[in-house]
Amino acid sequence: MSVDTRIINQLSIFEDMAWSTTVRIEPNHRLVTLCKSIPWENLMEQAIPILYHDHGISPDIGRSLNLRAHLGVYILQTTYGWTDRWCEEMVRFYIPARIFCGYGESTGSLDHTKIEEFRNRFGEKGARLITTDMLKVARKFGLTEPDDLDMDTTAQEAGITHPTEMKLMHHLIKRLSTLHGFIKKAGGRGIDGVKSIANQFNKHLSEYRFFAKDTETKTKLIHKARKLSIMALKELANFLPGQKHFEQLQKRHQQEITRFNTLGPKLMEQIDYWLRTGKVAHGKIVSLWKLVPKAISKGKIGKPVEFGRKWIVNCYRGGYMLVVAPENPKISDQHCVVESLSLHSTVFDEMPKTYGTDRGMWSRENLELCLSAGIEKIAIQPKGQAKPLVSRRDHLELANRRAGIEPRIGHLKTRGLGRSKMKSDMGDLISGYRSALSWNLSLLMRDLSKNETDAVLQR
Repeated sequence: MSVDTRIINQLSIFEDMAWSTTVRIEPNHRLVTLCKSIPWENLMEQAIPILYHDHGISPDIGRSLNLRAHLGVYILQTTYGWTDRWCEEMVRFYIPARIFCGYGESTGSLDHTKIEEFRNRFGEKGARLITTDMLKVARKFGLTEPDDLDMDTTAQEAGITHPTEMKLMHHLIKRLSTLHGFIKKAGGRGIDGVKSIANQFNKHLSEYRFFAKDTETKTKLIHKARKLSIMALKELANFLPGQKHFEQLQKRHQQEITRFNTLGPKLMEQIDYWLRTGKVAHGKIVSLWKLVPKAISKGKIGKPVEFGRKWIVNCYRGGYMLVVAPENPKISDQHCVVESLSLHSTVFDEMPKTYGTDRGMWSRENLELCLSAGIEKIAIQPKGQAKPLVSRRDHLELANRRAGIEPRIGHLKTRGLGRSKMKSDMGDLISGYRSALSWNLSLLMRDLSKNETDAVLQR
């Protein structure tokens, strides 16, 4: 192969000009095909209440929001995992992304700060809305059907360290020291004695980590650390809503002080119960920032317990999925069948014809529920000597089909349902719902593009 070195196009550092070019986008491009398939008008109508009414904001007041562009960016970011700044760059210069966001021939664009603000306001309700609509689009084009449903549960691990008593008190003292600085900046005296308490606590913590080798010594050090933590919490209790220096703090710091004034005494009681009885208190606090994650028994080798939130996963033909986080993060597997069928009925307005789960959901109540719902083939894996309600051939077929949900959950784990990187319970929730949306959008783009290509070839 020969090399042509005549065309270099070396730019001069003294040249100051804008460039333009002509780009041809084929009508069967993945983003163009997806854009044509989405019911944008209907999606925008459903998004307005979430963005405005739920936040007590009137849509007629303030600067107008380019809802079409923001929804497009939200879908692109969820699908490809772009950062806010990279979204801004792609929407400004990547032609298929501009077409997808409805800009076309215009010169408009979005700032990364507005992208972040929209995503936070859209929340988990927005993610669920688009996930439902995309599944309906897939059904409309014959890519999936609600007749066959397989369900399983998984745990979204919280992004926290193992919640030992000493660690939780250490995090508490560190945050109180930080709040002390913010209070002083606001013009107050700060939390009395918190620096001295923090210094003493750090000495006990170092001794606990490096020199305490027996249970008796560790217990004594936890007792001392608890007394210091109680002293710090008593001083923090002097800052209450309505006081001058409290009202001068930022809202997030006010919320943190209020949370610690409520959470701190309960944590001290739980630590005292553990020191007296050697047992973990009911409703154990595992994090000072995330209140939803609980200890979920998994019974797996090397990981008997996970600290996080339980999710229910519904899997359909073609690999499409729906997820839901029950209100009770420690809900038993047997009670998840009701939640699963309720989610399916809400989206499709009908019950499935076949339904499969693993043996963790086996119970007489669940079998009666499925029968009353009119499900024709119930493949809940039986426990012990119990027999399934379907023929041996159907049972084997449905059991093999249900096993296919495991690798799909693995894909969700890589898209936001794995160990959470979010700092709040709401962040965990949004991340989990967007994982299913990301997976469904990837499948939808692939399937729609394949159908478009097949149609072109048939012509």
